[in-house]
Amino acid sequence: MVNNIQTRLDDFFKQKAQEIDKLFEIGEKNLYGIAEKFKEIYDEAEREYSLTKKQVYINLKKESKRMTIAYSSFVKSIQVINFTLKYPKYKQLPFGNVSEIANSIVDETDSIVDETDSIVDEIKDKTQSEVRKYINKKKKQKKTKQRKEKVKDIKIAQLIEGNCLEEIKKLKDNSIDCLITDPPYGIGFQSQHRTATVKHNKILQDDNTVYELLAKTLELISPKLKEKAHIYIFTSWKVLINLRPIINKYFPIKNILVWVKNNWSMGDLEGNYAEQYELILFCSKGKKELNFEEKRPTNVLQYDRVVSELHPTEKPVDLLKFLIKNSTVENETILDPFAGSGSTAIACIETKRNWILIEKELEYIDIIKERIKEGGKVR
Repeated sequence: MVNNIQTRLDDFFKQKAQEIDKLFEIGEKNLYGIAEKFKEIYDEAEREYSLTKKQVYINLKKESKRMTIAYSSFVKSIQVINFTLKYPKYKQLPFGNVSEIANSIVDETDSIVDETDSIVDEIKDKTQSEVRKYINKKKKQKKTKQRKEKVKDIKIAQLIEGNCLEEIKKLKDNSIDCLITDPPYGIGFQSQHRTATVKHNKILQDDNTVYELLAKTLELISPKLKEKAHIYIFTSWKVLINLRPIINKYFPIKNILVWVKNNWSMGDLEGNYAEQYELILFCSKGKKELNFEEKRPTNVLQYDRVVSELHPTEKPVDLLKFLIKNSTVENETILDPFAGSGSTAIACIETKRNWILIEKELEYIDIIKERIKEGGKVR
């Protein structure tokens, strides 16, 4: 019985597909007319076989390649017809442009269309490709606005002195939107760059113990991050092979950003290539989009190295602001559990983000406080 119904249904749609083919063959130019024809076929199939829309779609999808193409057109055409019935003003636009808008709506919260038909005039002279870009931009703007509304009354500016393994436990679960941090690299680093008055000391715990420290830190941070959050971890190529399995255990690494520092390192001046970059591991908890509206950012970042008396591995505020803007909106919260001289706080203040910094060395706590007091101008 079931096979018999399936055979009849297959024959029915094959026959109707041939009718549609004939409409195209005779040069039918009115795509709305063809869309109406698809709508008639759908209604007839539903009446004859008492099938739900989902069942009709499933049966169509099982057809041959030609029928799959017809099915796709069929579904889109129904969506366009239903859309123009609800918003008649859009029928004045080219069919392809209306199709882009109608098929971009997953649900009402996702829609960029409202009862005012306000975007009709904005897109009437655009190509279909331009309409697609316009829709994506509008959707991102809408999502950003919704995210800002959720956190508009949250104000956090917290500098914590202490061991991050103890202090992270005290943070509220599901409260952090982004982790940006520059932990010790595990390479026994000591800067050979001198300022006029300072040669920096070695970074504490910059040895093999850092791997255990980082693993414990990420384990503690995971529940503190929201369901959708981005993670940025600065590191060196020299320890990448050791870090990847540790980080991937807690957060999938999506990309490795290359920060080109526009200067070069010291080291073996005669026997090695000068190092000019650092790495930033970009990870994600859940599926979270970047905030860009126009041009997609690349994974090569050009920012000058900071020459500072404050910290031997201080990161550029502009670089941190770039990452922060790509992954958060105003009043969302950034965590840096290895705060150093506090550049993350300065970047958050300048981009109107909330921030929580943890640092165990009193020397750097004092520096951070002074930088915040002076608006990030302390050098």
